[in-house]
Amino acid sequence: MLPDRTPKQGGRCGLITLPGGASAAASGLADDVNGDGYPDLAVGANFETIGTAEQARNVWVLRGGASGLTGTGAQSFNQGTAGVPGADESSDLFGDAVQLADHNKDGRADLSVGAGGENSDDGAMRVLRGSTADLTATGAVSFGASSVGIGKSGDDPMFGDAMSGS
Repeated sequence: MLPDRTPKQGGRCGLITLPGGASAAASGLADDVNGDGYPDLAVGANFETIGTAEQARNVWVLRGGASGLTGTGAQSFNQGTAGVPGADESSDLFGDAVQLADHNKDGRADLSVGAGGENSDDGAMRVLRGSTADLTATGAVSFGASSVGIGKSGDDPMFGDAMSGS
């Protein structure tokens, strides 16, 4: 049986990265994935079941354009997406926290995705790189709680459950 992860009254149902981050990329927007000058938006799909994996979750990136946000050209990622580290497993909580920011200063926002439930709540963080066309899972980076020296396995640090900064 899966743990109850239903948000309680006053709880959060996921984090959304809003346009206009503090650090500017070459386009002037820290949340511009492809450098077209329009802010993009990353959204975690809470409680999504993928195959037989309950609460595995998915992350969507919506494109910004002259008329605002659009679903046209949206990208979807989960741990079953080729190149994304990990695998779709129940209660991984992939997308529990999401952020678009230009971490490598190449002028395109990278997608950081938290998976606080990964490895029995030890948690993990995945980073997918922005490019001239789209986000790419090629060269994705992964950090787990133990890889950065946080907690002991089984102590439930839920690394990646929340993030801030840009």
